[in-house]
Amino acid sequence: MQPKNRFAAVALAAAFMGTTLIAPITARASEEGRRNTTLGLGAASAALLLTQKNKLPGILAGVGAVYAYSRYEHSINARHARERAMAYHRGFRRGESYARYHRSRRHHYHRRHRAY
Repeated sequence: MQPKNRFAAVALAAAFMGTTLIAPITARASEEGRRNTTLGLGAASAALLLTQKNKLPGILAGVGAVYAYSRYEHSINARHARERAMAYHRGFRRGESYARYHRSRRHHYHRRHRAY
C-alpha cells in the first residue's frame, strides 16, 4: 500500500471512530435546547407558510416543531418523575429514621414516667 493511500485510510478510520464515539454524547439535548429547537422550528414554519408559494416546506417544518414539542414535554415529564422519586426516597428515609428515633425515645419516656 502506498503511503498516500495508507494515510487516507488511517484518516478515514479515525474520522469514523471519532464520530462513532462522539455521536452518543451529542445525542443528549437539554430541556433548554429542546425548547429552543421547538421555537426555532415553529418560527421557521410560520415564516415559510406565510412567505412561500410552495407550502410543503412550511408544513414539514410545522410537523418537526410538533415532534420537537412532544419531545420537550416528554423531557419535562421525565424530570418531574425523577424529582418525585427522589423526594419520595428522601422523605421515606427521613421518615423512617424519625420513627426509629421516636420509638427508641418512647421506650425511655415510658420507663421514666410510669405511674406507680
